[in-house]
Amino acid sequence: MQQLKIIVVLMIMAGLYSCSDETSGTHEIVDSTIKKLPGNTNSIAGGADTLEALNFYNNGNIKKKAKDFKGAILDYDKAIEINSKYSSAYNNRGSAKGSLSDFKNALADFNKAVEYDTSNVDAVFNRALVKAKMNDVKGSIKDFNRAIQLNPSNGDYYTKRGIARSLLGDQKGSCLDFSKGAELGNAESAGYKKKFCK
Repeated sequence: MQQLKIIVVLMIMAGLYSCSDETSGTHEIVDSTIKKLPGNTNSIAGGADTLEALNFYNNGNIKKKAKDFKGAILDYDKAIEINSKYSSAYNNRGSAKGSLSDFKNALADFNKAVEYDTSNVDAVFNRALVKAKMNDVKGSIKDFNRAIQLNPSNGDYYTKRGIARSLLGDQKGSCLDFSKGAELGNAESAGYKKKFCK
């Protein structure tokens, strides 16, 4: 178990925890965002202002993918200026800030993303990752729990919660999570299960 803790600490220090974002391809983003109803606080369906917010959001996604995190943040800022409740823009801006090791402000963005869309699983998961980086392991486990409630079929959520549990000395809980993550096809979980669980 001590060996797993050392590996986890090294992973955190090396930045191997990376935040997830809502960019699976620019065209997919446009299609999925436009289809959302105006009542959804994550939605930007509407007139020219909302299309302008979408353009800034997509430009931010392109810049973030190119690792121009500062440029991406500027575009997400503009999208949020147009639509102050744009949950996905807060999430992706937080992810860009996290990539720059600005964890305090990344956490603030993830909090806003979750405030405006409590079902934004990427924001909940990212908040858990940032809390872990900020040594709030108990807080991260709470968010990993919520991410699992929102999407119980994502093996990565179990893997990361298992790592967090191991940091608190909960070997049984971490092994249960590694087993579930491995069952869901997560190779990282399978490796941890094989190495650290009986």
